[in-house]
Amino acid sequence: MKKTYRRKHFLRPYFEDKLHSFTVGEKYRFFLKHIPYIFSVNIGVWIPGGSVCDPRGKEGVAHLTEHLIFKGTETRTNREIFTAIESKGGKINASTSEELTYVQVTVLPEYLSEALDILSDILNNATFEPENIEKEKKVVIEEIALLEDTPEELVFDLFNYFVWERNPLGKPILGTADSVSKVSRNDLLRFYKKWYCSGEIIIVVVGNIDENYLMKEAEKYFGNYEATSNISKKKIYGPKFKAGAKCLLKDVSQVHFSFGFPAPGVIDNRKYNYVAFVAVNILAGGSNSYLYYKIREQEGLAYNIYSNYEQFGKVGYIQVGGSVSPDNFLLLLELASEELKTLKNEFLPIEVLEKYKNELIGDWLLTQEFASSHLTRIGSSIFYMDDVLSVDEYLNSLEKIKPVDICEFFQQFCTPDKFAIVYISPRKYNVKSAIRI
Repeated sequence: MKKTYRRKHFLRPYFEDKLHSFTVGEKYRFFLKHIPYIFSVNIGVWIPGGSVCDPRGKEGVAHLTEHLIFKGTETRTNREIFTAIESKGGKINASTSEELTYVQVTVLPEYLSEALDILSDILNNATFEPENIEKEKKVVIEEIALLEDTPEELVFDLFNYFVWERNPLGKPILGTADSVSKVSRNDLLRFYKKWYCSGEIIIVVVGNIDENYLMKEAEKYFGNYEATSNISKKKIYGPKFKAGAKCLLKDVSQVHFSFGFPAPGVIDNRKYNYVAFVAVNILAGGSNSYLYYKIREQEGLAYNIYSNYEQFGKVGYIQVGGSVSPDNFLLLLELASEELKTLKNEFLPIEVLEKYKNELIGDWLLTQEFASSHLTRIGSSIFYMDDVLSVDEYLNSLEKIKPVDICEFFQQFCTPDKFAIVYISPRKYNVKSAIRI
């Protein structure tokens, strides 16, 4: 087979991370990646408070806080916050995960000043008015109900809850209807002051912006805010992955399943970290993947089957999910087990492994055409490692992976005592009889 070479000079110069960094006051670390060929400025904020920081019995505080920062500040209403950005063609949004809260604003370069003004306001001056809190609690409870009525999404949350058992990583990000209803204004204010006012906030800016101008505007809008006297360090947990099986009985027409095994976290075992990216692509990353081809294309058992590499700071897992007719569930598990055994015991042909690696590399490089991809790559690696995962490091690490690495990965991580499965189904199954890895 003819070997192909990627001409690496095509990656220059804008894939190189020539970051400008500076600190404003005690709270904010700014990082700028200048990309002159794009028409936007993208600002991402990494706040070290996620659902792992929720008080016991008040699960959902982090997520509710994220909602409420947009509901009004001392000088702006909810409508004024969104109008200031959206009336200029921009976008502003936020999300809560287990270990952090993320806020992103995208605007044209000429509106950078307005965007920083809005960001500094919601990050420091949110008012948490009682009437807004009660309304938003109702909204979140509806969001929880929607999740519970969506089994293909619910099974993923149940898997995460099951494998981390009683660890804070397993808490539902949204909380429960009961826990959200118990959240008080004081709970929200404590969370806001502790985490949104910490000294570990990272702000990454990607776009066609001059460094000196950014520094001036950042100082203008963020320079007057000091960190809390007791700076809150981010919480990174490393719980043991729980193996086993769990069934949620529900009146559904299909079995919705999620199975998987542990994998390295962002800052754990860097070699196998990269191998895991390839492994998840081999499993069910696309139409040519082992499980997708076997279960959908050859056997016609399921419409969709997918895989995901879920990474936290110190831990992670590879998860495979999908849905199938109740009559075919055990057969699907048997076929999946056979494919997993093959990956554990047989070396992939080099040319086959190269295809999977090239697919992953090509897809990843194409995403780097988007400023938002640079934003999340830079910000996330700084948040977890205080360093930047460069494009070259990622590509070189993937290219070094050999067939023996794939086998060793599955042999080390995908074992019976590390395997977990959660499923939502109209009836229970003896899943252990079908899973033989």
